[in-house]
Amino acid sequence: MTVQATTIGTPTQTSAVPARQPLWGSLGAGLVASLCCGGSLVFGLVGLGAAYSALGFARYIPQALAVGTLLIVGDQLLVLPPAGDPAAGRQSCV
Repeated sequence: MTVQATTIGTPTQTSAVPARQPLWGSLGAGLVASLCCGGSLVFGLVGLGAAYSALGFARYIPQALAVGTLLIVGDQLLVLPPAGDPAAGRQSCV
């Protein structure tokens, strides 16, 4: 597909296919940004694992996961309205 553009009265043909350089540049920037955030998360998790092992808490990991799951479920039950509640959409945020 071509688009006809005019510059100072002279018609020229331009392609509707995007250039490859901006595409690869944006993909590269996105990859670097995700490595920045994900890398710190991985290093933090490795540090927590090392701290758990050094302090002898490694044997309590299943209990910690269970307590964390219960806290998340309890929080959702307290915050979210029941399913099918017609008044849920009309609640005030104040």
